[in-house]
Amino acid sequence: TKPSGTKSSGVQWNEENIRSLFLHKNPISVLVTAAAEGERAASEDNFGGFFTYYLKTSLEAHCSKLKSNVSWDQVLQQAKTQTIAKAKGTYCDKPKIPQNLCKQNPVYTIVSGK
Repeated sequence: TKPSGTKSSGVQWNEENIRSLFLHKNPISVLVTAAAEGERAASEDNFGGFFTYYLKTSLEAHCSKLKSNVSWDQVLQQAKTQTIAKAKGTYCDKPKIPQNLCKQNPVYTIVSGK
């Protein structure tokens, strides 16, 4: 059978923003982890991984025509901020007491060169 078509994200892409992130004139390395040492990367069945979800939405926002002069630091900082906020409002263990609220602090570094 013929494969199904792809589903549009609804985002109007800004080619300059995409080039700035993925085809940068000076090579960079972006190293990212969803949680700091000793923390767990949280997720929910219907939501998925917190950091993965917010990284995807941040990339979509920063690659859209609504933004200009984008950088990986902006993309990752937004995803980090949203992940921390989501985790603070989610219980990682039972019972649902303050000590069992999730703690998730994504960590990233951006290095010039390959």
